[in-house]
Amino acid sequence: MKSRAWLYLTVRLSVAALIGLIAGLPSVLVVHPSLPVRSVAELIAFAKAQPGRIDYAFVPGTVGHITTELFADTSRIKITRIPYKGNGPAMTDLLGGHVTMMFLSILPVLEQVRAGTLRALAVTSAARSDLLPDVPTIAQSGVSGFSAAIHYGLLAPAGTPRDIIERLNVALVAALSADDVRARLAAEGAVPLPGTPEDYAADIDGEETTWGALVRKLNLKVE
Repeated sequence: MKSRAWLYLTVRLSVAALIGLIAGLPSVLVVHPSLPVRSVAELIAFAKAQPGRIDYAFVPGTVGHITTELFADTSRIKITRIPYKGNGPAMTDLLGGHVTMMFLSILPVLEQVRAGTLRALAVTSAARSDLLPDVPTIAQSGVSGFSAAIHYGLLAPAGTPRDIIERLNVALVAALSADDVRARLAAEGAVPLPGTPEDYAADIDGEETTWGALVRKLNLKVE
């Protein structure tokens, strides 16, 4: 019997041919320093003691939005949602203390974290980020199994012959092992994810399962 990943890949070929994953880009959970918490455990305890007291900024439909919803659902906490039209205004209000929590890409907030104007509690990836080596993952912080990151990969036009896909995949995997490519990805806070087209298909399948279930459970909609 063919694997589910291969069946999924076959379906995907009607839209685009999957070559392989390139990298994963995690987010970081940051809070305003006025919030009296210094860890994910303390944040969860605070939120449970004062339901709705923590408010988070988000842009509807973005990775930061659904990552926060996954975190709140997994941690069983209630937080107040404050929607924004863009990350710029949201960041401004976060730095000003008008909202207290946000999930953001690491690189844009790295200097604020280093300067202490924002406090980093955890990263969303399965492993720690080289950009914030002293900041634990959310899973390491007590939320077992939590992992959320943007995954991006390489595609070819639908109908591309399998032998060409395989050759492109070999070239991609080789590129991801090159020191200069890995250094460039690391500088962006990204982690290389070399693998086969089937690995890419399985990754998409898993992502749709996780996020689809969350969207349906919470009835999330973009207004």
